[in-house]
Amino acid sequence: MIRLLFFLLLYFLVSCSDTVNNTSTTTNVSTVESETSGDLYVFAVDAVSGKPIPDAEFSTPAVDDSLRIVYGDKGACFPDLPVGENYAIYASAENYAPVVCNASIRFSENVSSPSMSFVDNTTLNVGLNKLASSLRGSIYYQNPENPMQLDILPAAGAKVTLVVKDSGDCIFLQKKYGPVKVDSNGFFAFDSLPEKTDFTLNVHDAKFKGFLFSGIKREGSLDYAQITTVLPKIVYEKIQTAFGFDFMDHAGV
Repeated sequence: MIRLLFFLLLYFLVSCSDTVNNTSTTTNVSTVESETSGDLYVFAVDAVSGKPIPDAEFSTPAVDDSLRIVYGDKGACFPDLPVGENYAIYASAENYAPVVCNASIRFSENVSSPSMSFVDNTTLNVGLNKLASSLRGSIYYQNPENPMQLDILPAAGAKVTLVVKDSGDCIFLQKKYGPVKVDSNGFFAFDSLPEKTDFTLNVHDAKFKGFLFSGIKREGSLDYAQITTVLPKIVYEKIQTAFGFDFMDHAGV
């Protein structure tokens, strides 16, 4: 796999450089930093398998689409970007969660000739998360009419929101999923979530039998190996009052 990516990237770099600069070199050299630019090469791989993603799309507000060089399933090149700037690179592919990543072109010191600086063309490897994971769970509430006993009922109608967390140098364009409603049996579900991600689950405040229950927060990870992640049972336990939270005294769940 590493050897395949190496030759793929080597071919990609040479091809882009040939097209843009009519030369086989992939490094620009200059003694005047303000006049120096470099090329940015971008390609996408599956965040789980590491395999290249065919037909991924890339863009940046810094470069007009007509100047972008696309190589089918090999990636894209953004030519002649000024050194020292930060560039927002948007990456997406069908059935994957789109992201925006940060990239820049930097100087490298020429050890043999300190009066000159090299500009190494930059390669950005974007790992995209497939929208293939699901999350299942159930939510109940402690019956406020029977607070001294373990008496839980389905939290039908309660709302649940899921927020995925960024990983690496890229940011998900969609972080929030839902809210979804808990059904009459206490169950809820999220589908088409980005696999191999951590998340925060927010169970919203809800009113049952005339009592307002405080929301609940849970942290977790989407299990990409099992595709569907099932959470342990969640139970509303705190009732909001005019004086704050009234902690119900009942047997553990």
